[in-house]
Amino acid sequence: MSEQETVIGVDFSGTRLARDQRRKIIALAAVREEAGRYTITPHGVNARVIERPTQPGWTAEELAQTLLTGPAIRVAAFDFPFSLPHALLTDPAFAAVVGQAEPFGTWEQFNRFVAATLPLTPPLDLTPFAPWRDKSYWQKRATDRAARAQPPLKSKFQVVFNMTLLGNALLARLAASGRYRVVPFDRSGPPNELIEIYPGVALRALGFPAYKREPARAITILLDYCAAQGLAITLDPAIRLFCETYNSGSALVRDPDGSDALLALLVAILYREGLAVEILPPEDAALRPLEGAAWGLQAPDRATGDNNAGGRRRAKQPR
Repeated sequence: MSEQETVIGVDFSGTRLARDQRRKIIALAAVREEAGRYTITPHGVNARVIERPTQPGWTAEELAQTLLTGPAIRVAAFDFPFSLPHALLTDPAFAAVVGQAEPFGTWEQFNRFVAATLPLTPPLDLTPFAPWRDKSYWQKRATDRAARAQPPLKSKFQVVFNMTLLGNALLARLAASGRYRVVPFDRSGPPNELIEIYPGVALRALGFPAYKREPARAITILLDYCAAQGLAITLDPAIRLFCETYNSGSALVRDPDGSDALLALLVAILYREGLAVEILPPEDAALRPLEGAAWGLQAPDRATGDNNAGGRRRAKQPR
């Protein structure tokens, strides 16, 4: 029997205040008992969603400390954009408006700049990045186009701007520890991986785009898909109930962060088992080292039943 591992899924948020981050940043963990077999219990990281029902989450700083001081997580999946479009990374004017003499050029330089400028400790202060709120920077990466996701610097309506920046500060803290590497930018290093995921693309691949309106059904659909891939996932009923019912929004505008965290965890499990695909068309593969890519599912080809019929890159096979 292989040694037990832990994988985690995080529904992230770039809200300003600590109390709001603790409502919105939800993390759920699963223990890999052996290849293909997982348990999701109300203990450890997951205890918080049961014990603190009004603030079941974490601040970004608290989450970083947990991931750095507890046992290392084999795969951690986050639902925020890890990088920016190539056009912005290589644009001298984009760098100049925040006081940089040269274009960033690479994700690593962008990530270092964000980490040096933005503390993880709330309240979140994005003032140094205010020039990037210009709508002309609402540009998509190749993976965003393929996943039909929002632009990383979108700063109004469905706001992603805050998540991209705070998320990069978090990635920098975790990677600097030497415990984790950021996929796909760190090509070598420890086996513990930080990956970008997008729950929406996974559920759309399974024919259910309305996953935020019907979180309980979304959970069932993705669990059934995992079972069809031969995975055995034991989910504690109290955790499932929380995920199906938790709403950090309002009665009119629901925000099922618990469901999103569980969906992120299930994609992390699929990734660990070599069953996830990179949401990046083959023709855009050269952009991977700069822009990164989200991981999700690809709908099976109706004629062949092949889950990788489009030729997208698969997660490496488990060991």
